[in-house]
Amino acid sequence: FPLELLPLIAVASAGFRAVVSLLVLVMVLVFSQGFVHWSSLAIILVLIALTFHTVGLCLFVAALGVFVKDLSHFIGILGILLLFVSPIFYPLSSLPIDLGWVVYLNPLTFAIEESRSLLIFGNGVNWAGLAIYYTFGILFVYFGIRFFSNARAHYSDYI
Repeated sequence: FPLELLPLIAVASAGFRAVVSLLVLVMVLVFSQGFVHWSSLAIILVLIALTFHTVGLCLFVAALGVFVKDLSHFIGILGILLLFVSPIFYPLSSLPIDLGWVVYLNPLTFAIEESRSLLIFGNGVNWAGLAIYYTFGILFVYFGIRFFSNARAHYSDYI
């Protein structure tokens, strides 16, 4: 059985819920504004890049979870921390300029800011930022697969 599929199933499940939520958001935008910006179609590019980040992180965490039994407790706390550090409850522009780069270390920040820019404000795609985001997403997947594959040889020692 290909164990690499298990994290992908979790990502696919979360992705389905995200798409359904996105459709609800689009309906709310249509009812509240009367239209949806054409730039909203580019949200697909942001979601694909976010999926790369998520898959890479899930592969890494799944492999690490075999060796560190209490990792699920730490991941829950880390998820809450990422939520509050992400510019969900506040715009990134409200932070001091010298702290902006720290917030961009969070892999969710670009996806949130770009989604807000495309869906709510109707701005164009930040192609340079998206290229960097894709690059890091692909690196996440690459290193996640390598870590998962290397750790797989030691699973039988810990299970």
